[in-house]
Parts: sequence; structure tokens; C-alpha cells
Amino acid sequence: MKQSITLSKHAVERFKQWIGNEFSIYEMKQFIYRELIDWPISYSINDRDYYILPGVTYVMSQYRVITLYLNQST
Repeated sequence: MKQSITLSKHAVERFKQWIGNEFSIYEMKQFIYRELIDWPISYSINDRDYYILPGVTYVMSQYRVITLYLNQST
């Protein structure tokens, strides 16, 4: 994964709900990049890559984080 990722407005809102408001956009991008750097794509569909990590799923398209979902534990 290349280091320069972008975040959609929706992804920023979801990140703030998940982690909190105390991070800048730059810090959010660095956090997500560090999480995904060695993580394989779980699956791809309709030009979107889904990374399913413990606790969160990131949806990306062309190095842009579109949204993220918190995973429900059962």
C-alpha cells in the first residue's frame, strides 16, 4: 500500500465516532496506514477493497478510505 491515502468526509466522521475528536486528519491517516500496511485485502468487489481487521473493517477505493465499520463481537 502506498503511504499517501485520503479519507472521505464520511470516513473522518466514522473515525471520530470510533476513536474520538482529538486526532488531526494527518494523524488519522497515519493511524489507518499503520493498521493496513501489512494487512492483506480480505476481499474486493465493485472496485472496492475491504480490509477486515479485529474490531473494524475499512472500505477503500484507489487509496481512498471511503468508510469504516465497527465489527460486532459475538
